[in-house]
Amino acid sequence: MISAPTWFGSDGFAISAEAISPRRNRTPPPSPSATVPLPFGGGFNCSIQKINLGKVKTTMKVGIGNDHAGAELKMEIVKHLEEIGVEYIDYGVAVGEKIDYPDAAERVCREVVAGNVDRAILICGTGIGISIAANKIKGIRACACSDSFSAKYTRLHNDANALCLGGRVVGPGLANELVDLFLTTEFEGGRHQRRVDLITKLEEKN
Repeated sequence: MISAPTWFGSDGFAISAEAISPRRNRTPPPSPSATVPLPFGGGFNCSIQKINLGKVKTTMKVGIGNDHAGAELKMEIVKHLEEIGVEYIDYGVAVGEKIDYPDAAERVCREVVAGNVDRAILICGTGIGISIAANKIKGIRACACSDSFSAKYTRLHNDANALCLGGRVVGPGLANELVDLFLTTEFEGGRHQRRVDLITKLEEKN
């Protein structure tokens, strides 16, 4: 049995999949649905539901930064932010310019901590290096994401304030969907606030 993924299509549809074993038939899900075949037999029953990605607060200001490996993806995300009406400050480098990802992360994260921008979008080759650097800045909770579930739940449960993406890992369409989820998902608080407070205590110990 294959674990069932959830992903978001470029048209704003959330797709949750139930894995189907190639060895036995399963009752198909109610419409609307689609079956995604697998190369070795079986497939995924996919229920499709429209989601609203137009909930970005108009007062939110985003800081965006990148190293040279993330310059091209940064340009695509900037265009998307302009299309959905999100104010941003570009702290990154242009195509052809060079900067090390720790310096790129610090530029933006210092602005988040100072309150000059609300959240950060950081881009390097994989999203991992820049997220490690960002998490060294006190007050930053950065997550490297390449799937919709992580982008959503790092906001719901971790109150992440920095989304890190890999310019060599995700394409523009998926990157923009992850940005939408990161900007529109609110922190749940409650028991998760206690855990975020524990993260803050770890910072204070160091």
